[in-house]
Amino acid sequence: MDRRHFISTGSVLLAAGSPVAWADDDKKKRTTRPAPSPTPTPTPTPGTIKNRVIVIGGGMAGATVAKYLRLWGNGIAVTLIERETSYVSNIMSSLVLSGQRTMASLTYNYSKLISTYGVTVVKGDVTEIDTTKLRVTVTSGTSKTFLDADRIVIAPGIDFEEVKGLGTSDRMPHAWKAGPQTTLLASQLAALPSNGTGSIILTIPKAPYRCPPGPYERACLIGDWLKAKKPGYVLTVLDANEKFKQKRTISSRPLQCMASSIFPIKRCLVSTPTR
Repeated sequence: MDRRHFISTGSVLLAAGSPVAWADDDKKKRTTRPAPSPTPTPTPTPGTIKNRVIVIGGGMAGATVAKYLRLWGNGIAVTLIERETSYVSNIMSSLVLSGQRTMASLTYNYSKLISTYGVTVVKGDVTEIDTTKLRVTVTSGTSKTFLDADRIVIAPGIDFEEVKGLGTSDRMPHAWKAGPQTTLLASQLAALPSNGTGSIILTIPKAPYRCPPGPYERACLIGDWLKAKKPGYVLTVLDANEKFKQKRTISSRPLQCMASSIFPIKRCLVSTPTR
């Protein structure tokens, strides 16, 4: 994905490319009870540690790795390094726009990893990784900490490259990371006059990008909300992909809604220049 080109396209209001979940998608009754959660192995003491693993990044990937290393590893001491005190899930974040979820319900801290799974959580920024000595330098304020490991897992997530001339993205909130941009977009949509008319633009970047159906799910949720709350507005989707993107494990309902006239959605194919 060419992030620099996509972010520098400043003539649109919205940018959708993050994973979201389609609400009430193909509800099925459970016929069996879920299996009980597995019990982690006892937290190793200094004298019983067999291996030390450092996980950099406390997002979905990092937190999951840390958890299951403690569940499945015997004598593995796991240290998770994360600069934030909590993580905001992208999954289900589009439901914040329609008022069906709150940002608080999508925000998770690391207390359970610590108390239940015995993970050591260190808050700070990783400023250096010595791949020869397997040593990580963690900076917090003016202090530095050096941590040694037998294995290092790097899962820092994504961040943005600076694009000269772009300025603030407040006029066109993105969907790459849930958080302040999600709240901003929700407030912008809510501020639209109920009796007003106009067009809202949502862009979908050219694949590949993470969670292929995410932008289409967001478009349908916004379209449904507009129909009920702001019926004078139309959502125009500028799609750089000729074909809808879909995972085989995900319902085709979002794609059906995009192709129908159920909601006030207009889809337009756009071409993106190649580098």
